[in-house]
Amino acid sequence: MNRFKGLFGLFKEVKNTQHHPELTEFLTHNKTFQNAVHKIEDFKGFLIKSLDEAAFPEEQKKLADKSQNKNSKTKK
Repeated sequence: MNRFKGLFGLFKEVKNTQHHPELTEFLTHNKTFQNAVHKIEDFKGFLIKSLDEAAFPEEQKKLADKSQNKNSKTKK
């Protein structure tokens, strides 16, 4: 619990800081930062998809079957 408290405290501190155009410009062109942000976004989608599959496995099977049928029809 203490870790979350520290993390949220850090978030508040960052949120309340003033805007620094130099930092924004640097991060805009920094490939490492951009790759990290894309990985975080991809992980969010993966996590939501995994939760959906765990909660509704029969729905996921139906969607996979529909997708497979569409792909087989378009290949012919």
